[in-house]
Amino acid sequence: MKRIVYCLFVLTLRLNVDAKVLSNQEIVDKYLPSEILQTKDTDEDPPVLITRDLVVRQFIEYDFGSRDGTRYILATYSNKNIPVDKPMAIFLVIKVMRNGVSSILPAPTNGYGIDEKSELNLHDLDGDGIKELVVTNYNIKQDFWDSKIFKWSKTKLENITSSITNNGSTLLSQLQLNALPMLIFTQSVPAKDDAPAAFFQRAKQFSPSGELVDLGTFDFITVISKESKKVEEKTYPISIVQDGSYTLVVKNLSKHARAVRAEIWVNDVVVLKPADFCHGKPNPFVKQKDKKGNDLSEDDDDDDGDEDRCKRCDPKKDIYATVNMKPEGNVIKVKLYGNKNSKIQITLKKK
Repeated sequence: MKRIVYCLFVLTLRLNVDAKVLSNQEIVDKYLPSEILQTKDTDEDPPVLITRDLVVRQFIEYDFGSRDGTRYILATYSNKNIPVDKPMAIFLVIKVMRNGVSSILPAPTNGYGIDEKSELNLHDLDGDGIKELVVTNYNIKQDFWDSKIFKWSKTKLENITSSITNNGSTLLSQLQLNALPMLIFTQSVPAKDDAPAAFFQRAKQFSPSGELVDLGTFDFITVISKESKKVEEKTYPISIVQDGSYTLVVKNLSKHARAVRAEIWVNDVVVLKPADFCHGKPNPFVKQKDKKGNDLSEDDDDDDGDEDRCKRCDPKKDIYATVNMKPEGNVIKVKLYGNKNSKIQITLKKK
């Protein structure tokens, strides 16, 4: 009897140990959906079923604030880039207990599926310490990214997109604005009488207390950040259907004290120069050395050329310019100078 109990104990221990040693990748492989393996590779003659190694797997892990050691793996499986008879992607929520036992939870589709060009991202949108899931699909026919937001509700992920967008907008992206992300939506006004259809972007943001604040509407809005010491260069095509005069506003969102400098072109015309980001003239650069000859000069080591001197000025927080836009074919080009982690927001609004 003792021997039987001992064997059962060893077997249970071994099962738990085996479960614990499974990596996230192994768990994702374990639950690879059988239906995705039923699609056939049409490059073969005759077509053959695709193999497990051809299925593209992507996953992220999060505990959704769990305090009992439970974690969740959000996994997508697709036959992306394979010539198959049935292109598909499948999203699974895998629950993994502290002892390693795993199971499948219902996927948060709510009529919203994923496709071969889907991305999963986690963002703490409302600052409550628990990240929301942002599922983004690329719409090939309409050429834009369409995102939905899901919030963990004790036992499942719930689609909360409509509560944020008022059922009428498409979430395009999440842009970091200070500590909390800014949500950008595209909205449209149908053509009426002699007025053409108009498309504008609405910005919203959760306040630290969790309230959703409307930041206004813009014809264009973006945030540019420097991830390194190198000059950051960006080019954006602007889809504005009305020609005329627009107000361009650049906000300095950087947390550091150094001045942020940028050079901005609209349709190949320079509208803002680095000196426009300074109050008055830049202070002259003076090399300072200690008694041992070590250089004490303040320098961010950026290879900015002539623009580097502007970091010694008193920075402006908001910089304005008036620009003229064409009915189509508008392009904004930006060169961002300054320290790593320099950040600016650019908006365009019809006058």
